[in-house]
Amino acid sequence: MLRGTPLVNEDGDGMRAFLDALHAFDTSGLRIEPANWVEAYRDQCGEFERLVLPHLERDLHAQAHGLFDEVDTLVGFSPALLHADLRPGHLLIRDDRLAGVIDWGDARLGDPALDYAWALNGPFADWEVDPDLRRRAGFYHRLGPWYEAHYGLFTDQPVHTELGLSGIRARL
Repeated sequence: MLRGTPLVNEDGDGMRAFLDALHAFDTSGLRIEPANWVEAYRDQCGEFERLVLPHLERDLHAQAHGLFDEVDTLVGFSPALLHADLRPGHLLIRDDRLAGVIDWGDARLGDPALDYAWALNGPFADWEVDPDLRRRAGFYHRLGPWYEAHYGLFTDQPVHTELGLSGIRARL
């Protein structure tokens, strides 16, 4: 069992070193082909449009479609090994250092910017990164609450639905 408390804004160096090491991992020996990233996100946004969008105010629909249209710009990266669900509760700090990373259930090959989404739009906004990585990370950050709302609607859990819809409104 890993001991630690969720990372909030501590240990930016440890977090950055972790991301650098993870994304540099040589995946050539893995028998996993990266998915068609744009197609996968088009499909996901189509599902959000079908299930979540009807629960948003009409005046937000154009902004939502604008976000979904950005999927076609998710290109120009080298696929890397991703955790794909990095957030404070999955990053454990002990003795002021990153001590563990948990919940690898969404790990995959794909856009490294996905792993930067929370960090660059939260505690580590001042990190120097490639501008295109920052732009793509911003897209994934804005898309994040759609997953929460979708989960709530799909499983009939109003708390998750409302939390997600609130996040969508704040990030659109």
